[in-house]
Amino acid sequence: MLGAMWLIGVAFVCGQTGNTPKDDDSRAEEALLLSYFSLEDFDSDTWQGVYESLVNLYRHPMNINEASVEDLQVLPFLSEQQIEDILYYIHRYGGMKSTAELMMIPSLGYEDRVSLLNFVFVGDEGKRCVPPLKDVLRYGGHEVVATMGVPMYERQGVANGNYLGDGLKHSLRYAFRYGEDVTAGITASKDAGEPFFHENKWGYDHYNYYLLLRNVGVLKTLAVGCYKVGFGMGLVVNNGMSFGKLSVLSSLGRGSGGNNIRAHSSLSESGYFNGVAATVALHRNVRVSVFLSNRDMDATLKKGDSTCVQTIVTNGYHRTRTEFDKKGNLNEKTVGGNVAFAYKGLSLGVSAIYSHLDKALRPDSATEYGYKRWYPQGQDFRNVGVNYGMTLKGFAFGGETAMNGDGALATINRLTYSSSYRLKLMVLQRFYSYKYNSLYASAFSDCGRVQNESGVFVGAEWEPSAAWHVTVYSDWFYSPWKKYGVSNSSYGTDNMVQVMYEKGSQKMSARYRLKVKDKDDVSGDGLAKDVQHRMRLTWAYGLSSPLSWKTEVDGCMTHFDGNEWGYMLSQSADYVLRRVLKVSAMVGYFRTTGYDSRIYVYEKNLMYNFYYPSFSGEGMRMNVIGKWDICKTVSLSAKMGLTKYFDRSVIGSGNQKIDGSCQSDLDIQVVLRI
Repeated sequence: MLGAMWLIGVAFVCGQTGNTPKDDDSRAEEALLLSYFSLEDFDSDTWQGVYESLVNLYRHPMNINEASVEDLQVLPFLSEQQIEDILYYIHRYGGMKSTAELMMIPSLGYEDRVSLLNFVFVGDEGKRCVPPLKDVLRYGGHEVVATMGVPMYERQGVANGNYLGDGLKHSLRYAFRYGEDVTAGITASKDAGEPFFHENKWGYDHYNYYLLLRNVGVLKTLAVGCYKVGFGMGLVVNNGMSFGKLSVLSSLGRGSGGNNIRAHSSLSESGYFNGVAATVALHRNVRVSVFLSNRDMDATLKKGDSTCVQTIVTNGYHRTRTEFDKKGNLNEKTVGGNVAFAYKGLSLGVSAIYSHLDKALRPDSATEYGYKRWYPQGQDFRNVGVNYGMTLKGFAFGGETAMNGDGALATINRLTYSSSYRLKLMVLQRFYSYKYNSLYASAFSDCGRVQNESGVFVGAEWEPSAAWHVTVYSDWFYSPWKKYGVSNSSYGTDNMVQVMYEKGSQKMSARYRLKVKDKDDVSGDGLAKDVQHRMRLTWAYGLSSPLSWKTEVDGCMTHFDGNEWGYMLSQSADYVLRRVLKVSAMVGYFRTTGYDSRIYVYEKNLMYNFYYPSFSGEGMRMNVIGKWDICKTVSLSAKMGLTKYFDRSVIGSGNQKIDGSCQSDLDIQVVLRI
């Protein structure tokens, strides 16, 4: 109640200023982010961080005339050749005078230019200097975001007292920014069911804090507090950005590791470092990065042995006494670094990381026959790797090869060719030994782990004209060791074709995906093929007008233990009134014959909140979002979402159970910018 009153009070008091509202095109932002989402091959926690990074960059674009390699590597759709061509053009012609000059770079296609314009602007080119502290404090911008989620139902855990807190979910964010080179902030969050002050003496259940300085002389990056790093193609360490197969193809396999240190401003409670990280330019072609981290993590201790950890918990939930007792059970100290050399089209780098846990990691089923046999075990973990790359007249070759402390090998390599912006081709090979493991590796894979997988990915992008864009890929993979639900060596293949047409105010796309994987037969007689067909049809109209709408059809057919099918029809619309009031609405009907045929859809949400739910059974999903720019500095947003099931009288189970067939939530957000 106090949180809700605070939100209303901020909106009322700041609403008296009467300033001009800020223009903010959320539809362009949504369309841009959706272009990088694959179907289902993503981790929600990872994508939350990716989403927030892209939103931040969208709202605070970079000056392309001062952009570095590391700056451009953050953009998932740019290949190494495109990054090199952009920097070469700026160097040769002394900077750009207009974004229209992007058309002079042959390797940038129409879609690439449109995407790039959302993240960059053309400013004066000049030598960056360290600004006086008084200027930073005087001219820096402040942003406060308060968000609250109010459920219109009561979960079983709240009703029976199993949850330590109430059903409200709320968070606070503060961020300070001075241009592109100074960023600082703190985030605080509480999940539904978690205690507020009770059991948490500092109020919120979790806090993140960060300070990021860039381009201070030879010090290119300095991060203090919570941060993420990524080197090479992610075989050694990459807890920054990770993307699916579509975006990997779009960037021609450049890899999401890059050579970047980023602030961890997300509400995510796992997958980051806490301490200090820095990148120093020893020479215009040589950069050295080092990082130190010391943080506590949630963990499940072994029964009867408090010196051993059974599982590292990453969901961040502390709702029940059992979950709360796992909080901060494990301490991790990490040190690592990277040395990177780049000259024209050649790049070389060496990365290393060492982690020490204060308790030994002993996962379940870590036996000779269990699928977790080769999962990380022990207290000390070491990884070292070499990354390499070369571009030459449309061709690009690159990759990374790494080893862990036991000498197990992992390697990923790619060969690409871009004859012009109209055609891109890529072949990517990876071999991840089933004995290889790294606590912070994240690279291209089908299973989501840099372990126990070999494969070849072949893809192409073709723009026959500015209006048409065709994407195809095929991925073949093999796992020599067992996996969850697979008690033997297994094979799989993943194939997709996507066609998009955009002209004027309308955009249409069609996507089909066929995925076949081995799984344990339900009869217990060896392996059987799990076949999944998924498709999506989209038609959007009025993208640049006050009123726009989008029609979408999703379908799925599976064959494993019998046949299943499902579909979802959805209609959404957006309306903008004088750039002050913006309203979005969506209604959809879904029906599936089982859980394996569930439908995944992206749903628009409040700022900084990524939402990609799945639906199974039969029912309807509806939501309405309104945003009111009260003044230039204050905006108020609210979302009402409702899911109605026709085939059940109870939703969920256990502590998450809801007695009823309807689930509705109200989310409120106040944003203050000064």
